Amino acid sequence: MKARTMRIARGEERLAADDRKVWFTSTESFVLVLSSGNRELLRAIDEQAPAMASYGLVSMEPGKGRKLMPKVLHDRVALELPLLERREAKGGRP
Repeated sequence: MKARTMRIARGEERLAADDRKVWFTSTESFVLVLSSGNRELLRAIDEQAPAMASYGLVSMEPGKGRKLMPKVLHDRVALELPLLERREAKGGRP
């Protein structure tokens, strides 16, 4: 793989249209990029990005070429959740 990469870098060989475009410089970088946490994040983006966009949490921005990339629009969210349901008083009692 290293020899092929060097041939491509020198222009002696070209990538085919169906060749993979993601390359890792080392096993360590592969492990870091594809850690379980990052894989879960990728899975969430893949499954939820359109829904998150409809809630205004992320936007899909133009990336390189024709790709879209999710961009987080906020650095925090706040949730107000009432613990007790307020009911109107019956018979004049609060």
